[in-house]
Formats: sequence, structure tokens, C-alpha cells
Amino acid sequence: MHPDPPQRKWMLLGLGLSMLLTGCPHRFDSRADPIPASTDPVTEREYRQARARLEAGDAASAATLYAEFVAKHPDDPLTRSAKIGEARARLSLGQNEEAKTLLVPIARPEEPADPKADPVRGRARFLLGEALVRSGEYARGRALLTEFSDVAATSEDEIELHALFASASLGLADWSSALVELGRFWEAARPAERRYILGRAREAADKLAPEELERLWRGDHNALLTAFVGPRIAEQRRQLGDIAAEARIEADVATAQSKLGIGVAHAAEGGAIKSVVGCVLPLSGKAHALGDRALRGALLGAELLGGGGQGSLALEIRDSGSDPQRAKEAVEELARLGVMAIVGPPDRAEAPEVVAAAAPFGVPLFALGPDEGRTSGALFHVARPRSDSARAAARLIAEDGLRRVAVLAPDGASGRDLARVFVEAARARGLEIVADVRFGENATTFVKEVRQVEATRPQAIFLPATATQLDLVVPQLASSGMVAMTNLKPSGHEARLYATADGLSGKSLVRSGKYLQGATLLPPFWIDPADPRGQAFLERYHDAYGDEPSVLDALAYDAVRSLRLVVSQRGEPHAWADVNAGLRELDAGGLTGPIGYTATGDRSGEAGAWIVEGATLRPRTLRRAAP
Repeated sequence: MHPDPPQRKWMLLGLGLSMLLTGCPHRFDSRADPIPASTDPVTEREYRQARARLEAGDAASAATLYAEFVAKHPDDPLTRSAKIGEARARLSLGQNEEAKTLLVPIARPEEPADPKADPVRGRARFLLGEALVRSGEYARGRALLTEFSDVAATSEDEIELHALFASASLGLADWSSALVELGRFWEAARPAERRYILGRAREAADKLAPEELERLWRGDHNALLTAFVGPRIAEQRRQLGDIAAEARIEADVATAQSKLGIGVAHAAEGGAIKSVVGCVLPLSGKAHALGDRALRGALLGAELLGGGGQGSLALEIRDSGSDPQRAKEAVEELARLGVMAIVGPPDRAEAPEVVAAAAPFGVPLFALGPDEGRTSGALFHVARPRSDSARAAARLIAEDGLRRVAVLAPDGASGRDLARVFVEAARARGLEIVADVRFGENATTFVKEVRQVEATRPQAIFLPATATQLDLVVPQLASSGMVAMTNLKPSGHEARLYATADGLSGKSLVRSGKYLQGATLLPPFWIDPADPRGQAFLERYHDAYGDEPSVLDALAYDAVRSLRLVVSQRGEPHAWADVNAGLRELDAGGLTGPIGYTATGDRSGEAGAWIVEGATLRPRTLRRAAP
């Protein structure tokens, strides 16, 4: 997979589009970003800094730097491009509405335009079309992108357009157009993209009306269309008594399926199940960013990418479209096909429908999202509740012999909940809460809040914040002398920091590690540099996607790997009861902690806690508290 350039971090068809290329002087290029020669050198340097963060994959920092550029230079020639850059970063972060707000005034989608006449406006219109498709406004997005069909300068633009057209057509239930676009995209697609394409092509072919079948078959049809439309055409010929035509088509279908590396899914017979994992994920619609990540991890967990093969599992992928009803129907379909288990959607909206749909069948279901207290005999919670980390922080502070504790938490639903759980656990252990302070979720300065905490002279600070928020808060804690810093002599008045650090990555540790010396971090996902399995996963992930994995990638990986372990330890399962029993017997290492499940389907074993030492993290043993 190394021939692909390292900046190719996107997965098309809703798998994250964020590649940046150089421009073409003759045709439109959606990623061209020329800088006018008249631009002030200092201003240009600020712009290039923002662009460099985006090219490096640090979308959150890029969005902030682009926004600061626009605020500081509202009339600069680069301001429109800066807004487009911020929109591209927001899209990468899954913030579709914010991206559209930035793009609409530049793109002016209600007016006709020639992308070559005003390339900056053209870039905004292209990106707005993508944002509309991503957010479920399929008709508007497809209509806007149509003007780029004949002017794309690069093959990447053409590939991206086919992916977006296919996604829009699927969302509009325009099954014939979807199949055509999926076929055009197939030849240039990566392995992970192809797995997704196969699932969507099967779905589209199954839903084609009879007249659409014939129309498609009379035209040019590639291997993808032949593999999925051909079986229905062959059946029609058989019913007409044209046995010779049926045989010819079936031979073509077999050749096409062999070329694509697939077989045909059939309903389970006699209650038998297959060693196939179903995935019901939001790969389009407002939750697509979550589904993209989960699919990436599932593909690696099934050993379908990055050096896998031996002991691999097949995946049957269904797109819920971020629609609870579609998710429910997909679960029912996969259960009737006899998949051995289903990896469910990570978003809150779809989870209840999926759990309710799976329960009557008894098919094992992996819940990737937050725990809402749902239980069933075959429901397995892959994600540990984040409240466990808050309770663990209280326990560790007590074990460290500290008594005076301040809470500094974001004023959002998650921050308030984790702060409440921590305060209850801390008081139950005899700790004194000397301050309980909130800051705005989108705040960038914390002078007042830090002073409030500093005035109470705490021995420990609990910060239930994301890694991005930590990057902003800890420098201000350090400037007040409240936390230790690398190469600075301790004053003796520092407080020890305990933080949840959701989304912690190597990049965030590089940015903020010097302010976090001695801190205890409790992220849901962190790979120990001394763990060979974890390092192998990182290498495979980088090779496949050119990106850093998130906790959702890791959870989906662990869910699918759980099933591979069951098959390797118990052999091919014959019934869902075999799978359920095998999962509850597991005791193995995973990316998000030991892989094992209790009788109620919760994760068993230890969670992870880490101490910052220099530029690295040292693991700290932490056992999940008993109920």
C-alpha cells in the first residue's frame, strides 16, 4: 500500500476526504491553493502555518489557526481561502454544519458558476457539495457537484466525484445511478474502500426495479455490475425458459465474482450460522464520521487489510444512513443471513433500535457507543463507561495520599457528568473537594477559572477533558505554577494532575507533554510503545489509511478480533449460543484493554492508566472497581 502518497488520508464514500494536492493551470482542481504574490510575507507565513497543520492531519489545530487568520485579516486576499481551509478542516472533524456555514457565502450555490472562472469560488462549491452529501442533503449536493463532472483536473478529483455521486445516489434510493458510480469508482479504490463498495453494491442491486435491471444490463456493464445485477438477470432468463442465456450469464457472473473476490450472500438454512461478521454502521448521513472510523477498525480486526489473510473473517457491511429505522432493518437482514455476530452503530440515536432488533434473534451484538444501561443475553459492551475513569481517578488520588482536590471541568453534558461522578467517589473516599469549577466547552482562555482553582491551593486537580481541551488548559495551569514542567525546578506548590484525556494521541503528547510531567492520564485508548501487538496495529493502520487511529477504530478492531479469537479457540461456530459462550470465556489482550466479557456483557479486566514521564507514558496498573 506504500505506493499511495502518505497524505492520502481519505476513505471515499463517506470514509473521510481530506487529501491536499497542488493546482493545475488549465483545468479546475478542488485542492489547488495558490498564494498571491502580493501577499504580505508575515501574513503569508501565518496562512502557511494553518495550511501545514491541515496537511499534517491536525484538523483541530488547523481549524483554529484558519479562524484566527480570518479574524485578524478580514480583508486580506487570502481570507476566502482561509475560510475554505477551515471548512475543509471542519469536514475532516465531522463538523458538517460549521463547514457549510463557512462555505455558503463564498460558493453562492443558488447562482450558476464556472469553476474555472473563479477557482476560489469553485473550490468552495466543490467542498460545499461534499458537505451537503455528507450531511444527508443528497439532491442539493449532487446537483452542485454535477458542474465539476467535465472539468476535474486530477484523477483524485474524478475518483472523489464518483464516490460522492455514488453516496448521494444511494441516499436518494437512485439504485441504478448508484451502481454505475460504484462501478466507476471500483478500479481506483483501495481495499478498505472496496469492501464498503461491495456491501453497498449488493444492497443497490437487490433493490433495483425489474425495468431498471434490464436497462442497466443492456448498457455497458463492468465486473461490479455483472456480479450483482447478473444473478437477477439470469433468474429472469430462467423464468422465460431461455436456459442458454441463463447459463451464459451465470458464467459471466462467476467470472466477475472471482475477479472481485466475492461470493453471493444467501439466507441461513436450518438455523446455521456462518463465520461472517455483520457491520451496521452510519457510513452516510450526519453520523458518517463515526461509522467511517468503526469500519476502518473492523476491516483491520478481520485481518482483511494490512498484511492479514490467515484466519481472516469476511464482513457483511450495511450502511444505516444515520437512520435508526434503516439500522433496525439491516440488523434483521443480517440476522436472517446467519452472520455470527453484528458490530452495531456507535451513535446514540441508532443504538436502541439495533439492540431491540437483535434481541429476538439472539444474535451477538457488539455495542460500540456509550453505555445506556441496556442489557440482553447477547449484548456485549465493547466500550467501558467513561464514568469508570472518573471513579478510578478518585481512587488513585486517595492511593497517592493526596486529600485536597480541585475539579476543573468543561461545562458540557459529559464534563458535568464526569465531574459529578468524580466528586461523589472522591467524597466517599474521604477526599476534600476544595473547588469545583467549569469552563466553556469551546473556550480557548482560562485565566479566571485557573485563578479560582489556584486560590484553593489543591494537592490534586481532576480534569475530565479531551486531549484537545488539555492542550489549551495545561499551558495556563503551568503559567500559574500549578503543574510541573520539563527542565524546570519544582516549586513545591504544584498540584498533581489527573485527566481523562479522551482522544489522546502522539501529536497531543508532543504539543503538551512538557506541561503534563507526572500527570496521570486515563484515556480510553492508548498504545504502549512496548506492546508489540499494539505497534503492529499502528503500522498496519498507517499503511492502510495514512492516519492516526482513534478510540472508535480500536473498539471496532477489538470487537471483530474477539470473534476471530472465538473461531480460533473453539472452531467454526454452529449456533449463536456457541459464539456467546466463546465471548464470555475470552481472556486476551486488546487495544482498549484486556478482551473479556462478564455475564452481563460488560468488559472485564483492567482499564488503562498512564503516567507522563518526559516525552513518553508509563503504564500504571489500574483495576476496574467492583460494583
